[in-house]
Amino acid sequence: EEGGIAEGDSEGGGEGEGGIGSLSDDDDDDDGGINPIQLATMILQSARAQEDVSPLGLLRFFPADKQKFNFTAESPKEQIWDQLIEAIMADEDVMEAFLYHHLSPPSRSRKRMDTISSFEHTVDLIRNCSRLVVLTGAGVSVSCGIPDFRSPGGLYETIEKRYALPDPQCLF
Repeated sequence: EEGGIAEGDSEGGGEGEGGIGSLSDDDDDDDGGINPIQLATMILQSARAQEDVSPLGLLRFFPADKQKFNFTAESPKEQIWDQLIEAIMADEDVMEAFLYHHLSPPSRSRKRMDTISSFEHTVDLIRNCSRLVVLTGAGVSVSCGIPDFRSPGGLYETIEKRYALPDPQCLF
């Protein structure tokens, strides 16, 4: 399977080996490569080091019958990380799913329209469509002289002056 880990692929081959080969820490042939356990460890350590990454996202790699953990969503984050990492490293099928997810290229869920490949095509599509939705980012009207929420004269400053709120976001 292109870009991923295909069934039966393993460095060095061998009978009875799964899709990611032997998951032992031993790297007897010392070819300078990284074995699956080292790779999974590197990915997990990188994710764990990021403050905004929740360890609970790892649960998706475990089939329902293997989701028997001794923590709750309120447990300390480090305890959750420890248990999930240990469980991934101990289960070859779960580790294979984890590595496959992280090593496969992202899939495109929506096919690009063959008829839209230039600015002119886009203009024609807009002119001839019956319904149109436009999504823009914050501050799109600033170039027209309309202040955004945070700029001088913007909504937050106006609210703060008019209503004497401790924080302009209190309005919402």
